Amino acid sequence: MKDFSYYAKSTVSYPVTKNYTKYFVYSEGKLVYETEYGEEVPSVYKHYTIEKKVDITGFQLHMKYYADELSKLYDEFKLDLFKELGIEDNHKREMLFDKVRSISDSFSSIYEYASDLVDLIL
Repeated sequence: MKDFSYYAKSTVSYPVTKNYTKYFVYSEGKLVYETEYGEEVPSVYKHYTIEKKVDITGFQLHMKYYADELSKLYDEFKLDLFKELGIEDNHKREMLFDKVRSISDSFSSIYEYASDLVDLIL
């Protein structure tokens, strides 16, 4: 079984709204400055009219990738745990996992509780 920190580290960074935000600065109705995504408006433009646009689609897509990656790691942890405990073919393995998951959500605690309770389903 891998170290517990492996299952907690996503290779996809957590999405931050700031990275999907772009600002448009106007003076007398004309565009005078436009930021890149994630860039703040320079202080010289703070008193101008500023329009903020967020790429919601991009943000949501990044959030989906992040959630999918966490889900894959979680599923990998479950499979590794079942293999470690020798219950990969036991029809009650999910019941055991759900029970210990209701007690704790840290990987190390789930492992410890499952190790302590596995004899109940063997």
